[in-house]
Amino acid sequence: MTAIVQSSSSRPLAQRVRQALDAQKLKRERCLLLDVSGSMAESVEPGRAKIDALREIAAQFGDVTQIIFSDSAGECAYVPEPGGNTNLATALRSLHARGISRAVLITDGHPSEPEPACLAAARGLHLDIFYVGPAPEPQFLRDLAAATGGSFGATSLARENHAQLASNIRGLLGPGKQL
Repeated sequence: MTAIVQSSSSRPLAQRVRQALDAQKLKRERCLLLDVSGSMAESVEPGRAKIDALREIAAQFGDVTQIIFSDSAGECAYVPEPGGNTNLATALRSLHARGISRAVLITDGHPSEPEPACLAAARGLHLDIFYVGPAPEPQFLRDLAAATGGSFGATSLARENHAQLASNIRGLLGPGKQL
């Protein structure tokens, strides 16, 4: 009878394969959920629209699934021109359909759909939310984050905030990390 012996050189390969599979699983289960509604055309700084700032942030996360939403929701390779409403419940249902359970939501406004519809669509999801709009912050977004076990933060998309925002997002998308 011949015994199969695993050589020591194959162990690192097995570990690398396991790590790669774990990374793929995280990519499938987690995403950036990006608001590209019409209000994202507004300025964040003189001569610079919120959508342009959002593109710069999103470009730092090419290794993460990115779902954009306005009137509808879909996976994207780039952040398109803004337009339409902030149909958050539609976007959250889209996450469920894709098997995504955790998302970092970046939005500048209150959802266009009724709050109860958004809360119902959020069941089973973990949402960490960054509000990037004008004061005051919508209380509903705080409530939504709390209802899903997520966190809430408010910032602007101004250039001076990019490094901190990107660091916070990276931490939230990492395995088991939270704000």
